[in-house]
Amino acid sequence: MNIKKVTGAKKEYIDLLLLADEQESMIDKYLERGEMFVLDDNGIKAECVITKEADGIYELKNIAVLPECQRKGYGKSLIEFLSAYYSDCNVMYVGTGDCHSALAFYNSCGFTESHRIKNFFIDNYNHPMFEDGKQLIDMVYLNRNLKQEKYMSELTSMRNIGKEMAKKLTTVGIASPEKLIEVGAKQAFLNSTVFRKIRKEM
Repeated sequence: MNIKKVTGAKKEYIDLLLLADEQESMIDKYLERGEMFVLDDNGIKAECVITKEADGIYELKNIAVLPECQRKGYGKSLIEFLSAYYSDCNVMYVGTGDCHSALAFYNSCGFTESHRIKNFFIDNYNHPMFEDGKQLIDMVYLNRNLKQEKYMSELTSMRNIGKEMAKKLTTVGIASPEKLIEVGAKQAFLNSTVFRKIRKEM
């Protein structure tokens, strides 16, 4: 499986684009200013288009997988690729219709609902839009806080390193876990503003 950036004619993949956004004039509003990627796994199986809306803010405008290739992880692979590719992305947004299958997919990829735009599909499309047998009316926006995810990942990594160090120190008899906790608590107190204030008043 290989994911590559499209640097040539993006309309070459119009059939895939239309699977996610069935009105070409709406695609034209973001296609050229966005960056497009395709997933190749013995042939092109999926695509996505993403735009930079502000510093640290990106929006996934279009993502589609060939019908016969769905539920094989291609969509998730594209989203995880984008999350890693755009290292400056703090928050990624995506807009979709109010239908269970789409919302469930984005939830499984780490997105949560942000807000809604009332009557978006009625006001912006020249024909009724349907998904899962339901007419689409409002646009549901979801976001994924990548900055927070990175912070939590780093915090978990630091905790794991701390546990490993404590384990090694205990193994060689330098300190017990309880002693390490005691020392850590003492050091935290010595570095605290409370201690500095007490010392200043002495």
